[in-house]
Amino acid sequence: KEKMGEARSLLYFSKEDFLKKEDSLPTAEKTASFLLTEEADNFIQYFYRNFKGEFRRVQILEFSAASSFYKNEYFNIFTKLQNIVNQFWKNRITLMKFGKKYSANLFKNLKNLSSSDANTNHWTFPQSSKTILVAGAGESAISTLEYIKKSGSRDNFYIIAVDTLIKSLKALNIKADALVCEESQAVIARAFTGCLPFFDTLFLSITGNTSVARKYRDKTIFYTPLFTNATFITSLAHKGLVGNTFDPLGSVGLTAVNIALKIRKNENIPVIVSGLDFSYTKNKTHATSSFHDRENYKKLNRLTTIEKFASAFSQFSKIATPCKISDGAQNQELLYTSTALENYKNLFIDRFSTCKNLYDCGQRGFDLKLEQVKIEDIIKNISQKESKEARLQTDKTAKASSVSTTKSKDNFSQSIKSFFTEEEKALLKLKDILTGKIELSKEEAQEEIYRIIKEREYLYLHFADGNKVSLSLDFLKRVRAESDYFLKIFQ
Repeated sequence: KEKMGEARSLLYFSKEDFLKKEDSLPTAEKTASFLLTEEADNFIQYFYRNFKGEFRRVQILEFSAASSFYKNEYFNIFTKLQNIVNQFWKNRITLMKFGKKYSANLFKNLKNLSSSDANTNHWTFPQSSKTILVAGAGESAISTLEYIKKSGSRDNFYIIAVDTLIKSLKALNIKADALVCEESQAVIARAFTGCLPFFDTLFLSITGNTSVARKYRDKTIFYTPLFTNATFITSLAHKGLVGNTFDPLGSVGLTAVNIALKIRKNENIPVIVSGLDFSYTKNKTHATSSFHDRENYKKLNRLTTIEKFASAFSQFSKIATPCKISDGAQNQELLYTSTALENYKNLFIDRFSTCKNLYDCGQRGFDLKLEQVKIEDIIKNISQKESKEARLQTDKTAKASSVSTTKSKDNFSQSIKSFFTEEEKALLKLKDILTGKIELSKEEAQEEIYRIIKEREYLYLHFADGNKVSLSLDFLKRVRAESDYFLKIFQ
């Protein structure tokens, strides 16, 4: 306590002295902040929301020996900040490849909502009072699902499966209550072929593939991954045009867990995960009969085999540490993983390991730092006193997280059309300024161009240098080309 008191006194003295000097600095040079240790968590959240790629590394500068007293605290703060920076630049690589696709799908899906028989129920998450099973596409999901079917306890669960597992469910003749899909590319549409009767609800990312959204419109409930910290997305959410927003997790399995936690009626309802292995055996990467597994069969010829050894023995693969199964014995099967899968595993642990009543019943793969249970024990523990009607009850009148369910279909459609009209006018004005049709002085033109494109990051977020606005001629030429693409959507 005495040391903390001295530290506070020094902090207040430093703040007072520095602020006097900082008042004389230009705004852009005001870069220093003084924080107490207990303020660090709030700063980390602030940093996460506001970091725009201004730098690529975080560095500790020890100005005195005092930091030696709290090495773990300093290191934890440093690690969290560096992870945010690293994740930002990893996301930049993803956005360079898919950012334009994400934005285009978002607008096209909104356009389809405004011109169809859609209503705000497409943004309304259900609420489940049953035990929720989240089934990923890992190999362990099959044994869990087989036991549920064999035991005749299917009706005791609300099953949420990832999109690529639907063909496995079809092979097992098990109907999922919901699927989760966030793939933006057209290839995912093949995963649903012939599987319409095997799911009731489709949780689809608003940036997901548009053909899937159209084909399964009657079953679709949208959610909004904040794939970039962009003004145009937060503006859509603020206007009530998109809802169910949450941070992107990169993995459809993690997204499925996130949705499961949101739709359970309360924290006392168990959520069980299976198939989130983040690892695979040497000759197989996904669950039997899953979309990827069936695609391998299609590629068979006289010179190839069904076993996929390349994934296990590539330069990017590594041996995975097996998890402990629920009876204390260790799974001795040799498993493999990759850096990407291991990162997803670490992200899972970071986001979900402390969630109440979240359990792992997968018998292989990484230890997810959850309490490990067996599916047979879960089935035994489900209360037999509940009536069948109570177990099957699903409240479909719950409010969506961001979109007002009180909006009528006409008001919702009109709001979307008004947004598109506003965007169209802005892009046409931008086009006219850049082509010289609207004559302005150089200063006025730059000011107006900056104002228009700053809040419309979809025009440039997929550029290699798209983490910030630039008024260079090269940058503006590329923005001009992209404006035509998005004008076709808005018109």
